[in-house]
Amino acid sequence: MSTTTAIAGTNYNSFEHAYNGGVTTPTAGVYTALPPYGLPPSESSPEYEELLVTFAGISGVGTKQMGFRGRNIVVDLVIVGATKSAVESSKNTLFGTMPTTSRFSVTIPGGTARPGCKLVRGSGMIKDWSTLDGKILGCLQLQIRQMSEES
Repeated sequence: MSTTTAIAGTNYNSFEHAYNGGVTTPTAGVYTALPPYGLPPSESSPEYEELLVTFAGISGVGTKQMGFRGRNIVVDLVIVGATKSAVESSKNTLFGTMPTTSRFSVTIPGGTARPGCKLVRGSGMIKDWSTLDGKILGCLQLQIRQMSEES
């Protein structure tokens, strides 16, 4: 099973990859979180709008399926750096790769590519700071909304 999450054409490995190559301290970079730093990426079920249909003199209610209306995707990230400033710099670079005025695709591990996504306004703030083996970790959560099933 893949441990890579793709967001707007950039791949992010899970936090365990920060220790690849037998290193004893995490390598600087951006990773998808694993407990205790956050939860692995996940997505909700698709949402569909339904129109209630009634007819005079007939008991009961029918529904008319109106189509796809969205899906929520949550990706917790861990940014590893030597200093807080390095973490903030990596965060700024991260947001530079995610278009705010156009849609992009997201694929979580074991999932299907979800086109038509946008970063939810105001998401992505660092919610927790930690230190690990001499490195600084900034933990943040991206809230992404799949707006349509097309790019």
